Amino acid sequence: PVSGDMNNPEFSIGGIVLQAFVNLIVKAATSPFTLLGSLFEGENPDHLAFEPGTAKLTPETTAKLDALAKVLYDRPALQLEISGYADPAGDTPALAEILFQRKLQAQKALQLADEGKTSPPLEDIVIAPEEYEDLLQAAYEAETFKKPTNFIGMEKTLPPKEAEALIRQHIEVGPPELEDLAYARAQAVQDYLLASGQLDAARLFLVKPDKPLAPEVAEGLAPECVLLGLK
Repeated sequence: PVSGDMNNPEFSIGGIVLQAFVNLIVKAATSPFTLLGSLFEGENPDHLAFEPGTAKLTPETTAKLDALAKVLYDRPALQLEISGYADPAGDTPALAEILFQRKLQAQKALQLADEGKTSPPLEDIVIAPEEYEDLLQAAYEAETFKKPTNFIGMEKTLPPKEAEALIRQHIEVGPPELEDLAYARAQAVQDYLLASGQLDAARLFLVKPDKPLAPEVAEGLAPECVLLGLK
């Protein structure tokens, strides 16, 4: 708003300056990353997307974190809040599939150990098609749930499809597992920033959101994510 006399203009700009200052403070409090937006390539530096079911950082996410680490290093007064989220719709089936694959990979890791070979990390173990049925049978035998028996009470050897269906049936992915996934995502972000060597742990805070399974993200952004906040 501007005040003055059209015949003898004496404009008052005090109100304009004050309102601009208030707007800036409100913007800094409610969306601090927008004030640093020009320092980042791309959009939404406060949103880090993950592949459904995983807490593994993507190349796009690490690129954002590299830029963020530099920004925070140059501004030692800033602190970062890290909140992990999981999406029941997208993460539940993906996590269940990953957990099923981990059972097979664990059996192959045991086989490699028996052969005196060093096993790679579980998630990096590749299962060849010709290995699948043997590993599936080993995974089925390792399960502790009650299995079908024959007429004399001994466990049946099931066809592969039936064994797989039973294993999958007993994989539980509910709120506790999804909340663990959300936390693991936040932890992965914190670990990556600390590994950069540019930031002190005292400036990075893992914050458990009130609703880790209901992220509020803008349209078009992945709900399987970590959201960042500046302090």
